[in-house]
Amino acid sequence: MITKGDISDIKQVLDTIELFPSEMLDDMISDYLNNPETEEIWFTETKNGKPISLGSCAPEQLTEGTYNLYAIGVRSDIQSKGIGSRMMTFIENHLKTNGHRILIVDTSGTDDFKLTRKFYEKLGYKNEAVIRDFWKDGDDKVTYWKKLKYKIGLLGLSGEKHIYTLFINCIIRSFLHGVIFGRNRSSQINQGEIHYTRNKQKAQP
Repeated sequence: MITKGDISDIKQVLDTIELFPSEMLDDMISDYLNNPETEEIWFTETKNGKPISLGSCAPEQLTEGTYNLYAIGVRSDIQSKGIGSRMMTFIENHLKTNGHRILIVDTSGTDDFKLTRKFYEKLGYKNEAVIRDFWKDGDDKVTYWKKLKYKIGLLGLSGEKHIYTLFINCIIRSFLHGVIFGRNRSSQINQGEIHYTRNKQKAQP
């Protein structure tokens, strides 16, 4: 988890990318650092103990289990090495584990953000909505959406794991095993560094 001692390194990351001005970080992260009840999440990947990336998300107000990814960025000299994808996998798993359902991302519809849109689409995000001229004239807001699901065997679980559903899943597995292997009495079954922190701004892989 991020500490006040990490702020300087995170500002250095911000100074190498066009995410938001590093001087804004102190105010943006203050609730995370000072409010033990905050629902904001800040996360980063580290190398040799130093942050090399930055991500931030928070719950959408008046929703149940919907989070908005407000910012994600990787230090400019080590981009295109899979760090952004690992960060997305981390935050998706973290949200799923805590029973949340949906992650959305807002980005720009301009050509400058074409690679950003491809990044989210490659990770399974769906282009859910476009608000024309949202950021400014000629600059649409594109909202990407992803349902956070558990997939366990035959059944996909969404949100928290339910013991009853897992029990039914085991019964189905046992039944299918009996159908497939029951005729053969001799048949036998023989049966793999990211830290999260806690805020707001525009997405950039």
